[in-house]
Amino acid sequence: MAERHTEQVDHCLNNGIAALGWEADNDGTSEDALRRIERAHSRNGRMTVERFMSASEGSLVWTLHTDGTYRLGEIAGAWSYDDSAKAHEFDCVQVRTVKWAEKDFDVSEV
Repeated sequence: MAERHTEQVDHCLNNGIAALGWEADNDGTSEDALRRIERAHSRNGRMTVERFMSASEGSLVWTLHTDGTYRLGEIAGAWSYDDSAKAHEFDCVQVRTVKWAEKDFDVSEV
Protein backbone atom coordinates (compact mmCIF):
# COMPACT_ATOMS: atom_id res chain seq x y z
CA MET A 1 0.00 0.00 0.00
CA ALA A 2 2.85 2.42 0.74
CA GLU A 3 4.09 2.02 -2.83
CA ARG A 4 0.67 3.00 -4.18
CA HIS A 5 0.54 5.99 -1.83
CA THR A 6 4.01 7.04 -3.01
CA GLU A 7 2.77 6.96 -6.61
CA GLN A 8 -0.34 8.95 -5.65
CA VAL A 9 1.65 11.69 -3.90
CA ASP A 10 4.21 11.83 -6.71
CA HIS A 11 1.36 12.10 -9.26
CA CYS A 12 -0.06 15.10 -7.39
CA LEU A 13 3.29 16.84 -6.83
CA ASN A 14 4.44 16.27 -10.42
CA ASN A 15 1.16 17.55 -11.85
CA GLY A 16 0.66 20.52 -9.53
CA ILE A 17 -2.57 19.20 -8.04
CA ALA A 18 -4.18 18.08 -4.82
CA ALA A 19 -6.60 15.25 -5.38
CA LEU A 20 -9.11 12.95 -3.74
CA GLY A 21 -10.72 9.73 -4.82
CA TRP A 22 -14.48 9.20 -4.50
CA GLU A 23 -14.95 8.23 -8.13
CA ALA A 24 -18.36 9.00 -9.57
CA ASP A 25 -19.04 9.69 -13.23
CA ASN A 26 -19.34 13.43 -13.70
CA ASP A 27 -20.71 15.05 -16.81
CA GLY A 28 -22.43 17.97 -15.16
CA THR A 29 -22.11 20.52 -12.39
CA SER A 30 -20.34 20.15 -9.08
CA GLU A 31 -23.74 19.58 -7.44
CA ASP A 32 -24.38 16.71 -9.88
CA ALA A 33 -21.01 15.24 -8.92
CA LEU A 34 -21.81 15.51 -5.21
CA ARG A 35 -25.13 13.72 -5.66
CA ARG A 36 -23.41 10.92 -7.57
CA ILE A 37 -20.70 10.60 -4.92
CA GLU A 38 -23.31 10.30 -2.18
CA ARG A 39 -25.22 7.64 -4.13
CA ALA A 40 -22.09 5.68 -5.08
CA HIS A 41 -20.18 6.01 -1.80
CA SER A 42 -21.66 7.71 1.25
CA ARG A 43 -22.74 10.95 2.84
CA ASN A 44 -19.23 11.20 4.32
CA GLY A 45 -17.73 10.97 0.85
CA ARG A 46 -20.00 13.74 -0.34
CA MET A 47 -19.08 15.96 2.62
CA THR A 48 -15.35 15.35 2.17
CA VAL A 49 -15.45 16.25 -1.53
CA GLU A 50 -17.75 19.21 -0.87
CA ARG A 51 -15.21 20.69 1.59
CA PHE A 52 -12.46 20.09 -0.95
CA MET A 53 -14.49 21.78 -3.71
CA SER A 54 -15.37 24.79 -1.58
CA ALA A 55 -11.91 25.55 -0.20
CA SER A 56 -10.95 29.08 -1.21
CA GLU A 57 -8.14 29.72 -3.63
CA GLY A 58 -5.15 30.64 -1.49
CA SER A 59 -6.04 28.03 1.15
CA LEU A 60 -3.05 26.04 2.35
CA VAL A 61 -2.87 22.25 2.17
CA TRP A 62 -0.34 19.71 3.39
CA THR A 63 0.56 16.28 2.11
CA LEU A 64 2.51 13.61 3.95
CA HIS A 65 4.83 11.54 1.80
CA THR A 66 5.74 7.93 2.56
CA ASP A 67 9.31 9.01 3.39
CA GLY A 68 7.93 10.95 6.38
CA THR A 69 8.32 14.40 4.85
CA TYR A 70 5.55 16.93 4.34
CA ARG A 71 4.93 19.31 1.46
CA LEU A 72 2.99 22.55 1.76
CA GLY A 73 0.80 23.77 -1.07
CA GLU A 74 -1.52 26.65 -1.90
CA ILE A 75 -4.78 25.99 -3.72
CA ALA A 76 -4.57 27.90 -6.99
CA GLY A 77 -7.55 26.77 -9.02
CA ALA A 78 -11.15 25.64 -9.01
CA TRP A 79 -12.31 22.05 -8.57
CA SER A 80 -12.46 19.76 -11.57
CA TYR A 81 -13.08 16.07 -12.19
CA ASP A 82 -10.21 14.27 -13.91
CA ASP A 83 -11.57 11.31 -15.86
CA SER A 84 -8.20 10.28 -17.30
CA ALA A 85 -6.81 6.77 -16.98
CA LYS A 86 -3.96 8.02 -14.74
CA ALA A 87 -6.39 9.78 -12.39
CA HIS A 88 -8.43 6.59 -12.06
CA GLU A 89 -5.28 4.47 -11.67
CA PHE A 90 -4.11 6.60 -8.73
CA ASP A 91 -7.62 7.29 -7.34
CA CYS A 92 -7.04 11.02 -7.83
CA VAL A 93 -10.16 12.14 -9.69
CA GLN A 94 -11.38 15.11 -7.60
CA VAL A 95 -8.76 17.73 -8.42
CA ARG A 96 -7.63 21.22 -7.42
CA THR A 97 -4.63 23.00 -8.93
CA VAL A 98 -1.99 23.60 -6.26
CA LYS A 99 1.28 25.52 -6.12
CA TRP A 100 3.49 23.15 -4.14
CA ALA A 101 6.44 24.50 -2.15
CA GLU A 102 9.78 23.31 -3.45
CA LYS A 103 10.96 22.42 0.05
CA ASP A 104 10.11 19.22 1.90
CA PHE A 105 9.45 19.69 5.61
CA ASP A 106 10.21 17.20 8.35
CA VAL A 107 7.81 16.71 11.23
CA SER A 108 9.75 19.09 13.53
CA GLU A 109 9.03 21.94 11.08
CA VAL A 110 5.34 21.29 10.63
